[in-house]
Amino acid sequence: MGSKKFLIGIAIFILLIAGFVFYRIDSKKIKSVSVDRIESIASKNVYTLFYAGDRSEEVEKLLKYYRDDYKVKVYYISNSIDDVKNKYDKNITSNQIYIMYDENNNKEVIADSKLEYVGEYIKKVIYNYVPTPERHYKLSTGAQYISMYNSKDTTIAVFAEDDCSYCNMLEPVINDVAKEIKEDIYYYNKDRMNEDEYTTIMSMDVKIPDECASKPNTSFKTDFAKPMTLVSKGGKVVGCIKGYFDHDVYLSYLKSILEG
Repeated sequence: MGSKKFLIGIAIFILLIAGFVFYRIDSKKIKSVSVDRIESIASKNVYTLFYAGDRSEEVEKLLKYYRDDYKVKVYYISNSIDDVKNKYDKNITSNQIYIMYDENNNKEVIADSKLEYVGEYIKKVIYNYVPTPERHYKLSTGAQYISMYNSKDTTIAVFAEDDCSYCNMLEPVINDVAKEIKEDIYYYNKDRMNEDEYTTIMSMDVKIPDECASKPNTSFKTDFAKPMTLVSKGGKVVGCIKGYFDHDVYLSYLKSILEG
């Protein structure tokens, strides 16, 4: 009798382990959904990515990367590519379409010329990241910034990092403002630049103006608040904007510095 109970216990244990393993394997699969269920599914998640098009090992690997790295829900669309085009944009020419939804059901349709920058457009929805094709602000090396800082021309530089929520909010603002003013705006993100290039800039003896510093004698060589907009000319800081502001306020502050 004892032997029979032991065998039953072993069988139950094996079934539980098998069930857990099956669940883990199944949960890792990317499921398929019909196009008419997309909005319903997206409304129940914070960020959701849907893919329509040819499936391959490379596509599967990429989708799993987006799912695991960006923490988004990912689904295949089971309908034909034409059904998806009819729903989102009949003028799409590519046979691959990504549709990204946020928690408010705002969407980004990624196709045609955007396909090369899928990851950037996903980050646009999640982090307010500005994708390369939409970028109006400028980037530069550390040496170029030093040269511009010391030149007789006005240089506008914004310093930020990815872990700063206000930096993420400000990025599309400065991108829009960059379209409207004559001066170039340069963007230096600590987490996106080559470490040596960023260190080159931070090694400069640049003092943050007191009105933008939380404590006296703040400089590049100390920890300073981000996002920080510094306007320089002739090797001197002539103005600054600390933190995030919406488009109109930021533009007004920047104009007052440039015109002052």
